[in-house]
Amino acid sequence: MIDKQTILTKISTEKALLEAWKLLNKANKTSKGLSNISIKDFEGNLKVHIAEISKSLLSKTYKFSKVKGVTILKKDGKPRPLRVPEIKDRLVHKVLAIAFEKLLTPKYELNNKCSFAYQSGKGIIDAIAQMIIYYREGYRIILEADIVRFFPSVDSVSLIEKIKRALPDDSVNDLFEKAMNQELGNIAELKNRKVYEEHFLSSELGIPQGNALSPLLANICLSEFDQRMIKENIRMVRYADDFIILCKDKNEANKAYQIALEELEEKLKLKVYPLESTENVSAKCSRIIDPRGVRFSFLSVQFDGVRCWVSQTKFDSLIEKLKDICKKEEGINGFQEEIGLLQSLIKMKNLLEGWIAAYYFLDIGKQVEEIDKHVNIELYNLFECFNFSLKADGIQKITLKDRSNTKRGLSDVQRKFVGVPLCKSTLEKIRSKKDSLETLIQTKRIIFERDLIN
Repeated sequence: MIDKQTILTKISTEKALLEAWKLLNKANKTSKGLSNISIKDFEGNLKVHIAEISKSLLSKTYKFSKVKGVTILKKDGKPRPLRVPEIKDRLVHKVLAIAFEKLLTPKYELNNKCSFAYQSGKGIIDAIAQMIIYYREGYRIILEADIVRFFPSVDSVSLIEKIKRALPDDSVNDLFEKAMNQELGNIAELKNRKVYEEHFLSSELGIPQGNALSPLLANICLSEFDQRMIKENIRMVRYADDFIILCKDKNEANKAYQIALEELEEKLKLKVYPLESTENVSAKCSRIIDPRGVRFSFLSVQFDGVRCWVSQTKFDSLIEKLKDICKKEEGINGFQEEIGLLQSLIKMKNLLEGWIAAYYFLDIGKQVEEIDKHVNIELYNLFECFNFSLKADGIQKITLKDRSNTKRGLSDVQRKFVGVPLCKSTLEKIRSKKDSLETLIQTKRIIFERDLIN
């Protein structure tokens, strides 16, 4: 039987919207757009909101709100502009993204052996496993490359038109276009902060970061790049706009770089960081390296040809976040003080569990031990800030790595009573339920060998 339903009728059902809600990133319950309606607020009246959205989508009266411009720091310390939509708009973005992914993945061959970001059933662990497989096969010279300001630089007008032409009907064309062109609602504030012209005005024609459709659009934009690399038998591992290519030698790496330039710069009019001849450079660039002799990390995972662990930058970032959680303003007292402490403990617990869940497959035993030391110190500072009297047997002196002085921190025994489990215990618990990186590598090899036979 032929399905005569349009894309619009499919995404507008309350069932489709509820499924999209389940898949929407809701980690930050306090996240909100310009209206100050948070995820938690929206969730409190979810059934009514979904019914309203469903009705307005079907009647083609749905209107997107203006977005809130915010900046976050990238790993290089520079601001990344995000356009934060209202919660209701995020839900519409997500339901569109789910429908588009199902319709367009086969057409653009998005689920290919090069691409690992924003793919169902794939993640950082799969990208790292593939890198190691290539490396063990003898491809031990790595071309490390990155696209300059990828999301702001994409020709989104052409990309949107390309996607509209590929859809089986035009029922959501207008909705899709409006979803990709929402106005900023806090331009005056951004101008006052002196970030509008450089970081927002210059990115208006690109793919908006913070939109649930953006990851899919990024993969579609780079799909022909993936296919060219596959055709040339180049061993690329791409995660969004970050990619590495594993080669036998430097000549092969140089050739791969030139092919990447053909696809990205000549065809897509994007800019790839220039290739530097020296292996040790401080500025952002593309480079050809041997990880056995030069510090190398990909997706915040450091690799030396044998071991994989979390990069120092990512480790330091976690410690800074722990310190930020434990910073308290003066003047808080009474009942508010107790609530503030509880919220801090919950935030710390969630942060640590999320970090460990993201990197459990790496060789992070020593790093986790060091994190536990930092946590105990920050917890001691937190309780001191709230004027708690801690017993002497609940406190220990802690020496951090590469430090000669000691600091006061909670003991591991005392830690058990504050609701923030030891990271070592959390790591063991997560690992007991998941396959190791080595297991994944062996599984991938078995599948590859089986496919060769067939």
